[in-house]
Amino acid sequence: MIHRQQTFPLYEIGAFQRDYLTEDMLLFDIETTGLSPRVDSVYLIGCSYINGNDIVIDLFFGENPEDEAAVFEAFMPILRSHSAIITFNGTTFDIPFLKKRCPAFCPVFDKKVSVDLYRMARGMKSLLQLDSYKQKSIEKFLGSCREDKYSGGELIGMYLEYIMHQDPGALEILLLHNFDDVKGMYDLVGLLAYRQLAEGHFRITGISIKNTNECSAAEDLIKKNPQITGTAYNESFTSLTVTLETACPLPASVNLVNNIAALHLSGNGGRVSFPIHHGELKHFFQNFENYYYLPDEDYAVHKSVGEFVDPSHRRKATAKTCYVKKECDYLALPGGTPSFLRKDYNDKQRFLPLPAKAAEIQSFLVNYFQTNNL
Repeated sequence: MIHRQQTFPLYEIGAFQRDYLTEDMLLFDIETTGLSPRVDSVYLIGCSYINGNDIVIDLFFGENPEDEAAVFEAFMPILRSHSAIITFNGTTFDIPFLKKRCPAFCPVFDKKVSVDLYRMARGMKSLLQLDSYKQKSIEKFLGSCREDKYSGGELIGMYLEYIMHQDPGALEILLLHNFDDVKGMYDLVGLLAYRQLAEGHFRITGISIKNTNECSAAEDLIKKNPQITGTAYNESFTSLTVTLETACPLPASVNLVNNIAALHLSGNGGRVSFPIHHGELKHFFQNFENYYYLPDEDYAVHKSVGEFVDPSHRRKATAKTCYVKKECDYLALPGGTPSFLRKDYNDKQRFLPLPAKAAEIQSFLVNYFQTNNL
């Protein structure tokens, strides 16, 4: 078995990663001779962890199939010494493969907190909108560069050739691929910075209401995508734009336009523009048993007031009729936190009437980011 170790300074990774990662976390990736743990073997395990002000990457390479046990034996103590693991598709592939090849891994992995960067990235599809969610594709989106040009599948044949001929050049290619996969995961951890938006870790720095004739860059995105309002391109509408400051630098710029809003994120800031709608909304009261519904007026009143209404013009309110109506300007989201302002009782949308307080807009933005699966 060959053991290769390399270190690089902690400051080389992003600020968010430095804050998020701890010495208890272990990143790892495996290379195998195929997809079936029943007949295929593990020939390489790469892992990385923080040690003081350095990041350490260990590669354990089996020079032949008989070295698989030695690779496991070298990796096990490092795995045991960390309480959390970070992988790319490890939940589906790496971890189950290792458990089946070596049952001794089962109780060790079962005790670990696990973060799967592949699943996390796939969960952000509506935000990232990538053509592919392979590791190299995500790294490219994040602006990362790697020397390795091969896929794991392409290297299986090269490894089988290496077993027979022990070519040093092939060895370096095999090690480089795994090294870049492991090191590249540090960049992918930066995707978690977007999740902070859905947790409310941002600050509103400005709120403006404009007509599209005086639109900002984000509003221009809406103007060029008429589906956002259902109007023709040359028809104007009013939008509310929120500028914000993020809690940490975001790893890559994002521009997202759909029928909800236009979003631009870059660096430590961003803008979100929502079309302003106008119409009638209903505020539904809780404890409907304490209200009367007045059919002629089409709204509900508390029983303390309704007792003075002619009994023939009132009825006991139900959950669906316990409301008052309000005509106003508002912002709209599909889903989100349930709101008492709706168009009807079964409405799943969230509406924010305008004008609104900054705290209400902050809460609305959190729901917007959650709607985009952050």
